[in-house]
Amino acid sequence: MKPRDRIRHVMDLAGNPPDKIPYDGLIPWRSDIFTMLQKTPSSWQPPEDIYPNVPLPFIKLKIYKWKPRWDVPRKWQELRRVAMDEWGCYWNYTGNDPTKGHPGKPAFDTWDDLESWNPPDGSDPARYQFFGKASRLFPRKYKVAMLDSFLFSRCQYLRGFTQILIDFHRHANKVHELIARIVPFYIDAIDAWMKYGPDAVFCMDDMGTQTGLFMSPSLYDKFFKEPFRQIVDHAREKGLKFVLHSCGKVNELVDTWLDIGVDAFQFDGPHQTGIEEMAKYAGKVCFWDVPDIQRVYPIAAPGEIEREVKFMIDHLATEHGGLILRDYLGARSVLNVPKENIKAYRRAVKKHGKYPLDS
Repeated sequence: MKPRDRIRHVMDLAGNPPDKIPYDGLIPWRSDIFTMLQKTPSSWQPPEDIYPNVPLPFIKLKIYKWKPRWDVPRKWQELRRVAMDEWGCYWNYTGNDPTKGHPGKPAFDTWDDLESWNPPDGSDPARYQFFGKASRLFPRKYKVAMLDSFLFSRCQYLRGFTQILIDFHRHANKVHELIARIVPFYIDAIDAWMKYGPDAVFCMDDMGTQTGLFMSPSLYDKFFKEPFRQIVDHAREKGLKFVLHSCGKVNELVDTWLDIGVDAFQFDGPHQTGIEEMAKYAGKVCFWDVPDIQRVYPIAAPGEIEREVKFMIDHLATEHGGLILRDYLGARSVLNVPKENIKAYRRAVKKHGKYPLDS
């Protein structure tokens, strides 16, 4: 079975089962999936004395062409530094940081700045061409197009985490206005990706702590439910599946997201939501999960990795599909996952992920 067909079977949650549980290894030759990343167009350049918040490999490979107008220090990648993204948000780096940085100064300190602020152009073809064209080298793969940071995440980067939570209560009209200003970016991104034949779109919106949500479900509904639905409906009109990544104990939002129309949940920390708790949704939504990156993947013994994979399959997969097992690309540099665990994970997926599933 072709990888693309395999995942379509799994995502549809009906009909004949696939031949095996799909594996998202993030690297195309180890994966059933090709992920099409957005890139910042080189037409955008940060202000003088500010570094661009762009993945370092993009700069090194000249996928993004940075044209600094100042004397950049040698080995600047190893320095503590402040960077800016094209939305105007600042990011702090702690030297040779393998992450995307940590949110710093918001794009605007007062709501007066919203008047003169504009989001990036989501329709710019330069944002999509590199990975869109690269995807044509892998015609058998299931193509997932990234929408990147989503509604709440982008709001908190623009205003600051604590401040946006205050704004929900003190400046509700301004928050609604901000969300309305950024929704077209995602609509335009979906339209632009269609040139490259995606099967699904993928967004990231971390909504919880280890123990609960950042906000009440009613507050989430007030600000985000209908804008989210607008974007999902647009994706559906284009024939695309919608995949949501979120971290934290987000159980109280799962029914809301299902009502909106999310097709798959991607959890890096499935122990936060609880695998057994999520089992009640098996067959209703697809899970696109990693062995828990806090409690399992980096610290378990190889034998425990195999048991974890079997546990995930037993609780989240159905006879029709419903589960994709994903690796964590930053595992070695960020989590220091032992090589033995990475190999054990791949072996376990191969051993236990065949249909019909083990009883």
